[in-house]
Amino acid sequence: MEGTSRGPVVVVGAGIVGCAIAVHLADRGIRPVVVDPDRPAHGASASSFASLSAFGKDPVAYYELACAGMASWSRWADRLGGEVGLRRDGEVRWAGHPREGDDLAERVARARRSGYPVRLVGEAELRRLLPAAEPGMVAAASFAPNDGQVEPPLVLRACRDALRQAGARLLLGRSAEVRVDDDGVRVEVGDEVLRPSTTVLAAGAEAVRVAASVGLDIPTVASPGMLVETEPLPPLTDKVVYLPGDPGPPVHLRQRPDGSVLVGERSQETVAADPSEEHAHALLVQAARFFPALGGVPVRRRILGWRAMPADRLPIVGPVPWLDELYVAVTHSGVTVAPALGRLVAREVADGEPDGLLAPFRPGRFAERATRVLLEVESVFRERPRQRPSL
Repeated sequence: MEGTSRGPVVVVGAGIVGCAIAVHLADRGIRPVVVDPDRPAHGASASSFASLSAFGKDPVAYYELACAGMASWSRWADRLGGEVGLRRDGEVRWAGHPREGDDLAERVARARRSGYPVRLVGEAELRRLLPAAEPGMVAAASFAPNDGQVEPPLVLRACRDALRQAGARLLLGRSAEVRVDDDGVRVEVGDEVLRPSTTVLAAGAEAVRVAASVGLDIPTVASPGMLVETEPLPPLTDKVVYLPGDPGPPVHLRQRPDGSVLVGERSQETVAADPSEEHAHALLVQAARFFPALGGVPVRRRILGWRAMPADRLPIVGPVPWLDELYVAVTHSGVTVAPALGRLVAREVADGEPDGLLAPFRPGRFAERATRVLLEVESVFRERPRQRPSL
């Protein structure tokens, strides 16, 4: 895709996916221009819960991409050469209600059939894994020993340092307007106009907007998320923990290296209906039901993020079908998949050869679905008997 007669590769979006793509491009000798309107450490990636897991990812293609990301993280952290907060101490979850316990047991069995390293554990082992927890009733519990967590602000800082060392241009805190004219794609950054060989859209909602402007309508749903960050505490757990709901909202938590605890909610509908500070406090109260040390702990900050997610909840990765120089790279679970996705996208952009692992996620699937719907509607009308007009 990269041509010799045009300008550089431009990556719009300096979150964890955009930075991973840019660093992998730099490792291939392509010095990209990276543009992002957000100041460093203020975008969606910096406010992510940032667990690393492929557990429960469906369909198979998405599971395989997530597994590729999981397998790439240790090597990626070494490549970045700094402390990025990578820890692989595992993920623990349990259910208190028998119905939820049956569901968890089935999910674990399904994951194990796919070869994922996760297993059911009894209450005694659950208490050993989480000595600071008071689990209450335990219908089923699981442990995924290879799952983990990272610290996005540290990852982003290391990525940007690597890009500067490679000679990439970082235009951070500056908005980019991506337009298409008779000469192809034009990226306007302030008074500067870039004519990229390839423009990679890795900025979430902005990517969807630009795709729509060139005729590719991507159905999206709002994907709100809330995180509560506490003041630092003594060691509570080194694991990612998913707590039971009912009663109360289903929450998950992890403790960061500075001792602060991140508590997040898994119900997007609840967050969308009530993103208030009172709701954030309710999440912390729910977590304290199972981790008493969290009771009464001051909240350092409340983080509310809104992301545009494809309606089918799968990544969108690849060139726009009728405009190869415009490449879309948007995904959920970006922290987990970033190292592998960055490598695969950089290879496609540099070599122009499609990668089979990304085939199910092409932007063209939306155009194909729209075409199928139109054809089905036309077929229905063709098959209807024509009525004679009444005299």
